[in-house]
Amino acid sequence: MKPRFAWIPYTVLGWNLAVILWGAFVRMSGSGAGCGSHWPTCQGEIIPTAPVLATIIELTHRLTSGVSVVVALVALVWALRVFPRGHKARRAAIGGVAFIILEALFGAAIVLLGLTAKNDSGARAVFIAIHLLNTLGLVGCYALLAVWTRDNRPLRRPEHAPLLVLGVLAVLITSATGAVTALGDTLFPVNMAEPVASRVGAELAPAMHFLVRLRIVHPIIAVTSALLLLGVGAWFMDRARKLSLALMVLVLVQVCAGLLNIALAAPEAMQLVHLLLANAVWIALVTLVAQASIAREPVANYDER
Repeated sequence: MKPRFAWIPYTVLGWNLAVILWGAFVRMSGSGAGCGSHWPTCQGEIIPTAPVLATIIELTHRLTSGVSVVVALVALVWALRVFPRGHKARRAAIGGVAFIILEALFGAAIVLLGLTAKNDSGARAVFIAIHLLNTLGLVGCYALLAVWTRDNRPLRRPEHAPLLVLGVLAVLITSATGAVTALGDTLFPVNMAEPVASRVGAELAPAMHFLVRLRIVHPIIAVTSALLLLGVGAWFMDRARKLSLALMVLVLVQVCAGLLNIALAAPEAMQLVHLLLANAVWIALVTLVAQASIAREPVANYDER
């Protein structure tokens, strides 16, 4: 049985995906320093009196991120009111609030430490990778909330748990390396005049910046992860056919998008599509894990309120 306002998890999930994509656009447009090194104020003001475009872009991201905190709290209050103590949906909602708080702290640290604009330090690469992993945790919590809202059965250890753990780790590692690669593409744009093979060889030269040399790492890890996720989808086909098929199709589409991204030298629009597909793959995998972790035996329904 579904509780009232069961659309809340999907609304929160959709809003956060939009904020994540806008955050990527902030990086790609070089607007991360649009508010200077000030946080939570922007250029030392609550509302900048003479904002430039970069300031408007960055301030919009901050405002939409603030709304994310509000909708996360709404989802938490709803879950606490509708579901009984100890219910798995409550845990997902609490996890979502925890990740959204960490998201705000990471954003503040990136600004205050000056890890924006043209900063090409190793610290920025580490922060941006961790920041993306945190967003995956956030998205994962609301994907779980959406699933667990619809099913009141208790959790159990999923069948073939090690395979699922490997799939989750594969997505996390691939996403972290993808974040670093995207940063490198922003700070060191690819030379479209060179063929792909020549370009790769030149980028591996010792004199190149480490962000350029690391470009080759992400495609290798991504292809390996894709093969593993296809195996996960095939393995769980009997238990969750639709979810497994969705995961496998999304993985294949994402691989094609990645290849196109490389061929086109990572244009902004393609990077956003690639990021959206990465989140879609993650949501499909998390949903599959959630379904595999639900006991088959039905239990009494919770009260609708």
